[in-house]
Amino acid sequence: MEFGMPIGALMTASINLAGKSFDELMGLFFCEVIDDDDFYDVVAVELAKGYRHALEGMLDVLSSKRLRAGICGLGMASSADSGLVIKKFLHHDDALVVAAAIDGLRWIGSLEWPIISSQLNHPSPYVRGAALRYAKSALGKGALSLLLASLDDEDSIVRENAIDELDGLISVDNSYLVAPYLDDPAAHVRQAAQALLDSLR
Repeated sequence: MEFGMPIGALMTASINLAGKSFDELMGLFFCEVIDDDDFYDVVAVELAKGYRHALEGMLDVLSSKRLRAGICGLGMASSADSGLVIKKFLHHDDALVVAAAIDGLRWIGSLEWPIISSQLNHPSPYVRGAALRYAKSALGKGALSLLLASLDDEDSIVRENAIDELDGLISVDNSYLVAPYLDDPAAHVRQAAQALLDSLR
């Protein structure tokens, strides 16, 4: 069965996955949905909940978009038992897969910052952003200097992530560090800065 939906999010919201068998979930996971990676994430979560070993076993043969979703599913639905499998993809050729692996490890509670730290220098802003999210999770306040340094990243995706992850780590006394980003060239960075400053008041 193939789907060619320009607005796939509608389909994600409308499918009831509760009680679906393995074969039914696999059928959905391998259908084609246009412009909606969330669809694959939602199905992968259900696969990970009920059929974790089967999902882990197929990761090596999946396309990049399904591999990314599979890793996300394992991270969101599984336990630390999936950690070794997810770690295999920290140096994948596809940056979105690497970012998913970093996020997946963070979701299962991994605190191994040394295996992630080099990703702050990855050429992809998505990977650098995922590394910042992991840093906050693993290091807590110890991530503050990394986040502040990343405010000056050349890519707006990373700047936005850095601002988002400062939430809970700085006080109103430090608002001057974020205020300049109200004038950032990227609208989503300006919005993140405003949201953080509003939360500090």
